[in-house]
Formats: sequence, structure tokens, C-alpha cells
Amino acid sequence: MSPEGTSGLVGVKLEDTPYESIKEIPVNKEGETLYALRPPRGDVLHLLLCEVHLGANNVKYITFRSPMLISNNTQIPIELGILDQELRNIIKIYKIAPGDSQPAPIELAYTNNFVVRPDRKSTFGPVVTICG
Repeated sequence: MSPEGTSGLVGVKLEDTPYESIKEIPVNKEGETLYALRPPRGDVLHLLLCEVHLGANNVKYITFRSPMLISNNTQIPIELGILDQELRNIIKIYKIAPGDSQPAPIELAYTNNFVVRPDRKSTFGPVVTICG
């Protein structure tokens, strides 16, 4: 049972990060809300997106993620590669199935560039660069 006046609220703490907890996030309505992560890192104020939606049988789904979301609207699997600061090496690869999406890591979404390419197992198309 929630204390009086706190129904429909949650809080979040990103473990192993320097960010403060975000308290009293309302989750009683569907939608998306952006929250600033404090303290800022350098001159950058990173953001956390809270998405609330109702699923089948009135199950509430609450998702916390980066606001940058890469969606695969093709019919083939793709790879999302995160480039290092020198734009020479891919430091992390995410595979995104057709119809799925992948949020970019919160801090890297602002500071790094990304490449999107067909899955290495397929033989389609060029690499597309997304600037962060």
C-alpha cells in the first residue's frame, strides 16, 4: 500500500552512474516524459525518457530509455554500430530485427556517431552514418 498522496508515482536510480535519483515520476497516464539527469556531465545535460503504456489485460508497461530510438522498418536485420570518438572503430554493435527498435546508450547518444548497416550475414545496401 502506498502512503497517502503517492499513488501512481515511481522513482528511478541509475546504478553505477553519478546521476542523482529521479523521484516522484507519475505513471498514472499513458505517454512519454523526458527527465534531465543531474548533475550534468561536462556541458551536457543528458536525458532519460519514461514511457508508460497499457498493454493487453490492462497491464501497465513502464520503460526507461534514451530518447534516441533507432527503429528497423526494413524487412532484413540491421546492425547499429557505435563509433569511437575518432570515427575509426566500432566500439559496440546492436543487432535490430525487422520491426524492432533499439535505444542508443544515453551518454553515447550525444557524444558519439553511429553507423547503420545491413546485418553482416545479408548482402544488401550501403552503410548509413547517423551523427550524434
